[in-house]
Amino acid sequence: MAARECAAALSSPVPCLFVLRQSKPITKHIDTWPDDALSRLQDCFSSTEWSIFENQDLSDYTRAVLSYISYCAGNVTVRKRTRVFPNQKPWMTGEVRLLIRERNATFRSGDREKYSTARGNLKRGIKAAKESY
Repeated sequence: MAARECAAALSSPVPCLFVLRQSKPITKHIDTWPDDALSRLQDCFSSTEWSIFENQDLSDYTRAVLSYISYCAGNVTVRKRTRVFPNQKPWMTGEVRLLIRERNATFRSGDREKYSTARGNLKRGIKAAKESY
């Protein structure tokens, strides 16, 4: 059907353009480790009575210990919600977005010298983000 529509549109002076399907942003939950998470995790493990996990069956023992470790890690981490857009590059971080906003603000201010330094900072920030990715 689209081919017939495009063929009919070839005779008109307007080019044949179809609407592309847009994807909605995906919401992801990310667990982050705050600065004091390591000490809180060590406190959780030091106050644990490990003898209650003992079991003759190795798979049951492993499952119990791993679920307890996951429980302790879940208590010390902070869950954040982020939106990921379909065209977003994986190396695009909050720092890079902040540098882009600074560059755009200096462009609107009209100060060429500040704009030049902001562009340089953005280039260095993007390069560092790509290297760390």
